[in-house]
Amino acid sequence: RRVHGGTKLVFFVLCLCLSEMDLKTIVEHLNAPPFNLNLSFDVFDEKTPFELLETFNDVLKYLDPRQHTVDLRDEPPETMAIRFCNFLQVLNFKSSYDPNFQQNLIHGDKRTIYPILAYILPRLPELQKRAYLARFLVPIDVPSDLAMDEEMQNAIKQHEKLQFEFKVTHANLDALKGESLLPGDLKKAIQQLEQEKDQLNNKIANLKTKHANKESFNELREVTSTYRQEQEQEVRIAERMREQKRALEQLEQHLLMATQRLHEVKRANSSDVSADRMLAVLREEVRKGRDQQERILREIEDKNKRFDQLETALTEAPVSAAEVEDLNDEVKRLTREVGVLQDKANEANNPTDDRLAVYKQQASLVAKKKERLMENIKDLEREKADMETVIAGKEKEYETVKGPNFLKGAEFKNYANSLRGKTNQFKKMKAELGEIRAELTVLNRTEQLLKSRATNMDEFLKSMEDRKGVSGYTKTQSALEDVSATKTQVDEMKGKTLEEYSRVVEKINSQLKEKKNKLAPQIKELRVVRQRYAEVEQVFLERRSVYENTLVGLDSEKAKLETDVAVYQEEIGREESRYHQLQSMTSIIDAQLQRAQDEAKFLNGDKTLSREFRSYTDLYQSKTAQQENYAKELRKQQKNIKEGHEGNVKQYKLFSDVKKLLSVKMKILRQEVNAAAAQGFAQPMEADRLVL
Repeated sequence: RRVHGGTKLVFFVLCLCLSEMDLKTIVEHLNAPPFNLNLSFDVFDEKTPFELLETFNDVLKYLDPRQHTVDLRDEPPETMAIRFCNFLQVLNFKSSYDPNFQQNLIHGDKRTIYPILAYILPRLPELQKRAYLARFLVPIDVPSDLAMDEEMQNAIKQHEKLQFEFKVTHANLDALKGESLLPGDLKKAIQQLEQEKDQLNNKIANLKTKHANKESFNELREVTSTYRQEQEQEVRIAERMREQKRALEQLEQHLLMATQRLHEVKRANSSDVSADRMLAVLREEVRKGRDQQERILREIEDKNKRFDQLETALTEAPVSAAEVEDLNDEVKRLTREVGVLQDKANEANNPTDDRLAVYKQQASLVAKKKERLMENIKDLEREKADMETVIAGKEKEYETVKGPNFLKGAEFKNYANSLRGKTNQFKKMKAELGEIRAELTVLNRTEQLLKSRATNMDEFLKSMEDRKGVSGYTKTQSALEDVSATKTQVDEMKGKTLEEYSRVVEKINSQLKEKKNKLAPQIKELRVVRQRYAEVEQVFLERRSVYENTLVGLDSEKAKLETDVAVYQEEIGREESRYHQLQSMTSIIDAQLQRAQDEAKFLNGDKTLSREFRSYTDLYQSKTAQQENYAKELRKQQKNIKEGHEGNVKQYKLFSDVKKLLSVKMKILRQEVNAAAAQGFAQPMEADRLVL
């Protein structure tokens, strides 16, 4: 009985220590955002049960406002208990949820609410997310009689399908939120996409102009577009299948772990298990959790290393063709060395009995195929570099012939069209000029004949002009003839200039024809190289898309692993705290057991507790006697106080009345003294005396 009482005392002290730790954690989090209650330990600990229940409901309201925005005064206790317990089960709070727990919870018991708040407040973001997901992922409890209905089964399957899609979508959203891209990287990516867009637009425009007159072009374009859409749909379906396989594997692992845990719990609860057995089971669970945590941490470390390598490869400068060639040569050399070593190993291990011969043969075929592809890529890159060198040389030759500012492409076409127009205009003006010159020759001959017939033409014309009233006409006409002659000279100069232009145009056209004839084979080769370049670029884009899809899958898998690690770490922390609690209780029980064994030895007379007391029984009996004597003294004092209470109260009242009487007399005396001082004479003070 004494040992059992000591156990209760130790357990009570342990609960007090835990409640103080919980209280500290609770007050610190309630004083922090988003609550900001500015509470002290004393103020929070002195809250009434209803005030504590309101604070607890406010915390739950922050996690799920839709469900817990309730006035506690109007809510029935049964509804309140169901609401609290269901939500705590969603938050994965470990408890029995028996009627005693429910009664303590709705009555605001500190020993019940403090551990719940200590569990919720440090995990607010995680539990808020869990409460949000629970709205969509908590299974619906369907009665058995309704579950047999076909429509109900279809609705349940549809609901489960939507729940799975919600899980996948939410996981992808978390993965996208976890990604952090710098603005510089985003700008580079946008620029690269814009360049690719411009290239695609140019290619599309060229194809349209090239095949615009073909009747089957529209059909070919529609078929190509449909084929591309089907390829994209196939990629999406394959990615979704991979995600579903990963999710299925994770669910199978969780199911296997839960099944093993259930078997262990059933086996532990099947019979009366001792404390040593429970500790052994807990130690085994902790060991398994630590092994699993170490394995997950190693996997996360490997994933992070791989991710860092990929980031480093993306941030490095682009690899040149020479470096790629060197690396390919190194790969070939190492491949040859590996082949030689494999041949030696096969000869040493009797290849006739080797079971891996088929797989090795397949691996060698794949390696040879890879080598051929790498050689083809290398040849294409070499041809591309040669063609670029040839084009650069031809451009330099043309630059040396016509100077650095030679026309290219559309500019040269516009210049040639303008020269053709000017040439046509020059020919028309040259024909008009010939007609004008012939007419001028006729007129000059006519003028000479007229001058030979009329010697005194000037005087005759002057008299004729005077008679007709147009004097000065001849001078004006001569001036016009001079202007016409000047115009003729200018036209001749223009004609010479146009002839020079035509000669220059003809020379340029001849040079262009020569250059075109020289560059025709190279242009054909360039077209072939461009086509090969387009094919290689298409292969590159496909492989880059595969790489990006793989990277996204790895990122999502990494996010899922991090989430699982966080859950496992939390579970390990709970199990460790439980283990330490049980360990401390075990040590306390061991100490009590040792004390009980010592007490048995004291009672048997093997040894004594001290000089004054032989055993703990004597010590406790002595302490009990002292406390009983002290209680008797206190009872005597209580009896004396009760017996003299009426007289003491009467005496206190009399002294209070005397005090009031003296204060009144003192007040009156001061008023008289003040009045006498105001009239100019003093009154002798009398001695204070009490008259009864």
